[in-house]
Amino acid sequence: MNKRRLSTPKLVIPRRRTKSQNLSPSSLKPLPDTLPNVKTQPVSDPEMENIKVSYTSHRNFSKNDIEIVFSKPFPELPPKDCKLYFKIKCNECAKICDFSNPNKDTQAKANKISLLRHIISSYQIPHIARSLSQDLIQEFYNMISSNLFREFPPVKIIDLHDGSIPDVQDASWTHLSIIYEALNGMIDISNAPDFPPNFIANIARNFYSFDSRERQQVCNTLIAISNKFPQCRVHIRKRIVDILSSNYCASAILDWMLSYANGLSIPLKQDSIDMFMKVLLPLHTLPNFCDYSKQIQVLMYTFIVKQPELFAYVANFIIVHWPIANVYKQVAFIDELDIIFSKYSQASQTQHFQMFFKFLCNLLSDQSYQVTDKVMTVLSNKGYYPIIKDHSNGIIFNLVTALLDTSANHWSTDVRKKSCTSLALLESYDANSYKKSVEAQKIMNTRRKAQLGLCKSTWQRVIDEARSNNKSIAHVNIDLVD
Repeated sequence: MNKRRLSTPKLVIPRRRTKSQNLSPSSLKPLPDTLPNVKTQPVSDPEMENIKVSYTSHRNFSKNDIEIVFSKPFPELPPKDCKLYFKIKCNECAKICDFSNPNKDTQAKANKISLLRHIISSYQIPHIARSLSQDLIQEFYNMISSNLFREFPPVKIIDLHDGSIPDVQDASWTHLSIIYEALNGMIDISNAPDFPPNFIANIARNFYSFDSRERQQVCNTLIAISNKFPQCRVHIRKRIVDILSSNYCASAILDWMLSYANGLSIPLKQDSIDMFMKVLLPLHTLPNFCDYSKQIQVLMYTFIVKQPELFAYVANFIIVHWPIANVYKQVAFIDELDIIFSKYSQASQTQHFQMFFKFLCNLLSDQSYQVTDKVMTVLSNKGYYPIIKDHSNGIIFNLVTALLDTSANHWSTDVRKKSCTSLALLESYDANSYKKSVEAQKIMNTRRKAQLGLCKSTWQRVIDEARSNNKSIAHVNIDLVD
């Protein structure tokens, strides 16, 4: 049988724009806030090798190479001409090179890199940096707009045979990275009293980029804006909340949110608490939660430290939204519960610990090795045992009962051994409560056996009477099983 030939995923090129569809370089015109056209659950292809998917968000439809006019660096120009050439360089850099073809616009690409470097170097030249007028700054931001604020092309991403997703890279990152560097430099030297909200909205929209490098750079830029213009944090947070509310998440978005959370004052304001309850807690329900579980754990803990009352809400939300069919998500949830209980135990009350350990005891009966093993790892944490002793009312008995059952009946030898280790730790920390729990367990087993024996004898009399009354079932064997 002929093997299917290996294929490389093809980039779907968007249709050519008409003149009426050309994007304006104006920084004050926000783009439509829509998700990029990408399959969120790609088709798996077991024959694909480890690959990198490349696409480009910078392209033009000219058949001929575009021309970007090179000009001398600022130190080689007369000081009186620097303002004029700053504007000229910005206008030239506003032109978009075509990265869909590596052999196209080669000279223009090199010239644009040089001109962008000239602009960045001007920030260190005092007579230029101090004399940038509002018109020149607007020309600069128009150039930034034409380069950064663009539509993302549709890209088909295929899962690899091991379930991972290939690295997706924008071929135009060569220019984009320098554009972001120029923008961050301008923010740093800016003396403007404010930053345009629409500009912030369009920058935040680039979190939808397929390239993780750009998403991280967007995070860094928004942090720089937050630090330089504190009054803009409200606008940035609103955009981030809108993105997260659309069930879209990225590591860079959580990085910005963590930076924002670290800067919140104590106690938290009501709008911050509302954001936590309505936007951040529901992140636990994301289908790809495991990709961001570590960052979300840190984010939850940061808010709990600033507002201890949130502790119970996090624990209850996780337990209520327990992912029964997703083993890996269960393990991540157990890990998060472990972190918030162990690191912030002072916010925990007796009922919280009872709820937590009762929940762990129920999970010990789970037949999944990953889940049970994770629970045993949590219970082997010696840091819990002084807390268990302080909140021993009902906790130790439930633990002893569950651990004894697991050590006797679980199919995994490793889990059974860990159960015995946890029982030994319990006994060493509170021998008296442990002994009482074991004795109570024995009494319960005795009562259960007595009740079972009574039930069996009652049913045996019923069966014997039925046999005597109906000869057709006299020879039928009916066994009563425990």
